[in-house]
Amino acid sequence: MLLKNPETTEPVSEQPRADNAGGLERLGRIGQRFDQLLIGISGCSLFLMMLTVTADVVLRYFLNSPLIWAHDLVSLYLLGFTIFLGLNAAMRHGDHIAVDLVFNLLPGRSRAVASLIIYLVASAVFAVFFWVTLNATWVSFIRDEQISGLIAWSIWPSNLPAPIGFAAVLMTCFYRALHTLLELMGVLRPVGEAQ
Repeated sequence: MLLKNPETTEPVSEQPRADNAGGLERLGRIGQRFDQLLIGISGCSLFLMMLTVTADVVLRYFLNSPLIWAHDLVSLYLLGFTIFLGLNAAMRHGDHIAVDLVFNLLPGRSRAVASLIIYLVASAVFAVFFWVTLNATWVSFIRDEQISGLIAWSIWPSNLPAPIGFAAVLMTCFYRALHTLLELMGVLRPVGEAQ
């Protein structure tokens, strides 16, 4: 898809190609800032996960005193934040797996139409994912559901990263669909075209 510049393998800029698309430019910058926030939280979660596992291993094998809560904290909370909050960054940088053999053979305008269809279908799919996970998180919160065990962990915080991550990917897919539609309409210059 139009995710990487084939000459440099750098991610293609998502900035609009015309001066009259200031609102879309601002929307793209807001999305990038939101991504940076999510990446920061995901990175902190990964760091806390490594610290927790390391502390648990050291305490378990050297002092025979494991952290009874370490596995639950990592698997219920930190892992979800690490994975789901990083989804959109991978989407924006084109790091997800893509089968694009036929796509790359299409001429420019057909490729843009295919991109538009792909982004619209992806928007619909991620809207469903967002709604389902948001509903599950809300129900868990309202019911105050907890995991039974030595520590009664609340379930809703472990569900929270999924709707946040899916919402971010949904916004990116919708932004790209809108951007591609404006390119097809001639409002924006296509990606890679000289200004």
